[in-house]
Amino acid sequence: MPKTYKQKIEANIWKYAVHLVTSKRIYYTITGVYLLQLEGATAQTVGLVMAVGSIASFLFELPSGYISDKIGHRNALILSRVFFTLSAVSYLIGGHVALFFLAQILSGIGQSLVSGTGSAFMHDTLRALKRDNKFSHIMGKLGSIGYAVPIVFIMTVPFLTQISFKIPFLIMIVLDLIGLAAAVSFTSPKKSNSEIEEIGTHNLRKVLKLGASMKLYRYILFVGFLLGAVTVFSGFKDVYQQFVGVPIIYYGIFWGLSRGVVALCLPLNGWVKDHLTFLQFLGTKLVLALSLFVTLSFTRNPVIIVAMFILIAALNWSFNTAEQHYLIDIMGRTSFKATLLSTRSLIYEIVFATGSLLVGMMIGVDHYAPAFLAATIVIATIGIPFYLGLVVADRRR
Repeated sequence: MPKTYKQKIEANIWKYAVHLVTSKRIYYTITGVYLLQLEGATAQTVGLVMAVGSIASFLFELPSGYISDKIGHRNALILSRVFFTLSAVSYLIGGHVALFFLAQILSGIGQSLVSGTGSAFMHDTLRALKRDNKFSHIMGKLGSIGYAVPIVFIMTVPFLTQISFKIPFLIMIVLDLIGLAAAVSFTSPKKSNSEIEEIGTHNLRKVLKLGASMKLYRYILFVGFLLGAVTVFSGFKDVYQQFVGVPIIYYGIFWGLSRGVVALCLPLNGWVKDHLTFLQFLGTKLVLALSLFVTLSFTRNPVIIVAMFILIAALNWSFNTAEQHYLIDIMGRTSFKATLLSTRSLIYEIVFATGSLLVGMMIGVDHYAPAFLAATIVIATIGIPFYLGLVVADRRR
């Protein structure tokens, strides 16, 4: 018996869980080491390859969100999977630095295509089912599955590399093909005539003006700033843990624990959205972030340092669904959610890249703890007045 439209739309939910489970790049922890196996490759080569991937993601972030809204979110998710698969194939072939550059560029494009698109697609899906008010609840649970299941693959990667560095990339190709099949089988929610007209008549400039008319960017700037700032600290996790004497053999376990904490917190997104206003949520996140940064800056205890990095990761990634739900509520029924959500990722990329460079320079001059403290002071100096400005603007509405 043929499935009804509603049944096909409902199936998007479990298919999206498959998409999330197969999306995690399980090989990220060994990419640098894999590259160093090549003759002539150095730490500088690794840094350059990673930088190229970040630049590709940054350059395509906003255009890809707009393209996603124009060609349809389902098609954009399929396209992102194709780029991710080709990236994994490039890594698998390896053998030359050029292939690593290609792999990073393809991965960056794939990431920019999926950024914001998945949330927009699922919000449209739930709206078609008249369950969009449960977006945070449902996406939180799906995100928890997407974080928890890949832990098994991630924690086995170091052992698989003892056999061959190519095995994790081969596994990733299989996972990407499964994810591609899930994306192809998605059903696109129907658009209203007004939404179809909006997609056809709005260029990128008009879409960006639309975001300004919604008073969206004040929140986008703060959210992107805080996300990027917190990620800067996470970026120095491994090197700082090594500096204070934490054995490298435990890094995979700590990463697994970190993802486990995030997986446990993700189902709480619905509760957060139901019980906190957007400003209460942002204020709580800012206070918690600064508290963790200060603790990290003053402690020398390796156990506390590891715990702080786990909590920083949990704070950064556990409540993205609620955060996006708040932003989508501001957007209303516009068909350009992926484009507008991409502006958040764009701010994040700028803050993360700039912050990482500056903190890295400070570490080179004055070691880790003083650099972390200086970064905390800068974040507080920018973040607190910015947040208070949001509160004042909200009260004037």
